[in-house]
Amino acid sequence: MTRLFTALKTLLLCLSTEVSAQELRLVSLTPAITQTLDALGGSVHLVGADQASGREDLPVIADYRQINVEAIVRLNPSHVIAWQDSLKPSVQTQLERFEIKVLVSQTQSIEQWLSSSRQIAMALGLSSDPIQAWENELKQIESRYARRQNIPTAWLFWDRPIMVAGNQGFTSEIMRICGLQNAFEDIDMVTAIIDPEQLLRRSPQVLIGRAESIDLNMWDKSPIIWEPPSDSLSQPGPALPKGILALCEALDPIRSSL
Repeated sequence: MTRLFTALKTLLLCLSTEVSAQELRLVSLTPAITQTLDALGGSVHLVGADQASGREDLPVIADYRQINVEAIVRLNPSHVIAWQDSLKPSVQTQLERFEIKVLVSQTQSIEQWLSSSRQIAMALGLSSDPIQAWENELKQIESRYARRQNIPTAWLFWDRPIMVAGNQGFTSEIMRICGLQNAFEDIDMVTAIIDPEQLLRRSPQVLIGRAESIDLNMWDKSPIIWEPPSDSLSQPGPALPKGILALCEALDPIRSSL
């Protein structure tokens, strides 16, 4: 493996003399990053992307199991852009050994996502106007729903076993923006696995997500289940503001019926 890396580094240094210092050659490691680059006008510079991005016109350099460092190096990218949570420090170190710049998007909160997106746009010389538009959309939604009645809600990431949103991460922020009271806000984690009895005791009026395996017959009054129609709420990216608005609007008739 060491000999392979040495050979690849030699190849990269040779190729770098043929590439202008101002030319962008980008590799994206997550679908949200690919979508963000597209929104910022940087998709024309993509030379590689992960499998889930669905870019059949580009070489696949990563999937949900691993990142193929050798394949990335062969593409001679100027930058690799990734989420913090999906990039192992060892992989970042390997990429930087080949003098590849690594840009990392912070996704623990909505504010971090917006801020790091601006930093990435600045580093690549791309327009940050779309990022400002996303921020404005989010502020308008939050203002619109700020005084709505709070609804006790549990956000289910999975139901076998039951995995719910705690009070950390951008999902808990989405709930707050839409005027939802997180039934598990006392859990200081992004996600937590709970048993059915815990869910029953909290008695949320709304369940967001898949709940096919949960026996609702045990409940005095079954909660309303709303399953997001797309993945727009599962990752911080350009579709997030519209996904949040769709959730808030879907809950309006539910709120009025409670």
